[in-house]
Amino acid sequence: MKKRELRLAGIYQSAAEMICRNGYDAATLGEIARAAGLAKAGLYHYFPSKEELLFGIVSHAMDRIEAEVVDEVREIADPKERLRALTANYVRLIVNGPHVEHWMNGV
Repeated sequence: MKKRELRLAGIYQSAAEMICRNGYDAATLGEIARAAGLAKAGLYHYFPSKEELLFGIVSHAMDRIEAEVVDEVREIADPKERLRALTANYVRLIVNGPHVEHWMNGV
């Protein structure tokens, strides 16, 4: 992964955690920037608005699902086996995600 992609992934993770914890309306760009280790102006370098950041979070999550869940099963010919593998991959992605500890702790 390139440096910019790694930086964006970190911002998405920090922002998603903040939004999950505080709610979208209550999560400010200043708080998100601090959580991501940026100044507010640094966050604006990547995202001109909170709406653009939210779009980036969702888009990043969908890209991960595509790469880590769907792409892994494309070559499986048997539909039942492909669905089983797709489901297993998706559950693995969810269970192994860093956000699970927040859910488990009621955050």
